[in-house]
Amino acid sequence: MRISVVVPTYKRPQSLANCLDALDRQERAADETIVVVRASDTASQEVLQARRKPPRIVSVERAGVVAAMNAGIDASSGELVALTDDDSAPHPDWLRRIAEAYERDPQIAAVGGRDWLYIRGQLWQGSARTVGTISRFGRVTGNHHLGVGPPRDVDVLKGVNLSVRGDLLRDIRIDERLLGIGTEHHWELSLCLTLRRRGFRIVYDPAIAVDHHPQPRVDDSRAFNARELRDATHNATLATLEHLPARRRLLFLAWAFAVGTRSKPGLAQMIRALPSGGIASCSLFYAAQSGLIAGGRTYRRSRRPAPSRSGP
Repeated sequence: MRISVVVPTYKRPQSLANCLDALDRQERAADETIVVVRASDTASQEVLQARRKPPRIVSVERAGVVAAMNAGIDASSGELVALTDDDSAPHPDWLRRIAEAYERDPQIAAVGGRDWLYIRGQLWQGSARTVGTISRFGRVTGNHHLGVGPPRDVDVLKGVNLSVRGDLLRDIRIDERLLGIGTEHHWELSLCLTLRRRGFRIVYDPAIAVDHHPQPRVDDSRAFNARELRDATHNATLATLEHLPARRRLLFLAWAFAVGTRSKPGLAQMIRALPSGGIASCSLFYAAQSGLIAGGRTYRRSRRPAPSRSGP
């Protein structure tokens, strides 16, 4: 199988160099490595041009990870397209294990695995067997950085360690309705749930691994402000409403308003956080609920018919 690797980057030249070094050490080399970089990002372009074997460079003008991902996806030619971030270092067997997973079952549309998460140089400790699931009422459980055990089917993978069959990905692309300042959060939720709606398998294998060293973002922050929380909730709401059957959409909306999560608080989570968070808890509640409403409006305005199932 021909494999394309797509790496979007923006003003993190040292991390990008480390990522490309890791890709050069793959047991099964990529057939093409595509780095998507903005025209204004001269530091990253200098890193790319200085490499002994420069990857293919795709230039974009528009800000945002969705524009970068789609530019790289459109430029790819592989039967498989592997996506990762510029602050990752895929393990040497990453591409080999990905290819082997697809060879086992033609109904597998996407494959990913664990990202060993390092915060300020320290490995995040812990383990979890429940990974990448969406509940009947729409709550998403991630835990991709903690997954242990055998390969298993999941609902969603994490963008730092995600691969898709090429023709399928080039047909679907990343949803351009998603909102964000520099990063449109939950783009992988939107992509994976679209694949699930088509009836395909999505597989998470903890042995398919990357080291992940999250770096500061230039356009947005890793600690959500109100604007970013609103946009992220919009994106998650849109993806969830399109995924859930009609009878469960109201259940999701009721849960998101009445309960929610700590990161996207509903009423109960806001009340719980009030003693320690004060007025900031109310601001986060307002931002999350604004995003919930905005996501519902986008869904009603531009809802997509359920796609028919097609072969990979």
